[in-house]
Amino acid sequence: PAAADPTKPYKALLSVDAKISRLRRRWARLEAHLSDELRSSPAGSEPESLRGAQELRDIDGMIELLLERRAALLEKLPTKGAATLEELIARLAVAERLIWNDDHLEAQTLIAGTRQDLASWLAHGRLPRA
Repeated sequence: PAAADPTKPYKALLSVDAKISRLRRRWARLEAHLSDELRSSPAGSEPESLRGAQELRDIDGMIELLLERRAALLEKLPTKGAATLEELIARLAVAERLIWNDDHLEAQTLIAGTRQDLASWLAHGRLPRA
């Protein structure tokens, strides 16, 4: 049998994180739309805003579940002992996503550049010499 993919847990976390990001963007767009609609519509047009409010609650619930799943996945991620360069690259991709660029842009930039360098070395079949 083939060996297990050591990047799988990192890819799973990145997938969940991407879903959270998409839902958050959807929530923000819907909230802005509903806000604009409420300001510009006559007093009798509440049913659409009520449907929108329900969708916002549904999105909140989905985000909450995904945040719990992400936290559980994060707890189980190996933090050392990588078996391959691919695993190191995947680990750096997770670290890059976990850092808020508003708070730590320099750290995120450093991690992203390191991840890209490793991926480039791997793609070209060469590693730097010590």
